[in-house]
Amino acid sequence: MLTATRTTTMLPVEDPERAGRFYADVLGLEPITTTPDGTRVFALGRGDARGLMPAEKGAQTGHTVPEGRGVRFEDYDLPGFETVGHIAVMGDEAR
Repeated sequence: MLTATRTTTMLPVEDPERAGRFYADVLGLEPITTTPDGTRVFALGRGDARGLMPAEKGAQTGHTVPEGRGVRFEDYDLPGFETVGHIAVMGDEAR
C-alpha cells in the first residue's frame, strides 16, 4: 500500500524560516505551502513532500515516536553498519 501512496515526511525544526531557506536555496526544493502552525512544506518529487514543523530545541513530538505504539527498534553492530541508540552509524561517519 505505501508503495503507491504519496507521503509527507515531517521533521521537527527549531527555526523553520532558516531551515526553509536551506531547503529552498541550497537544496533547490520547491516550497508548496506554509500551514497555519508554521510548518513549511516542500515538494520532493513524484508527489512526496517534506514538512519542516516548528518545534522547541530537542523536542520530541508524539506523532513521531512509534515506540509508544509497540514498535520495537533493534540495534546492530555489523562490519560497516552499526546503530547507536537506534541511529545508524555507517562507515567513517562521525558519532
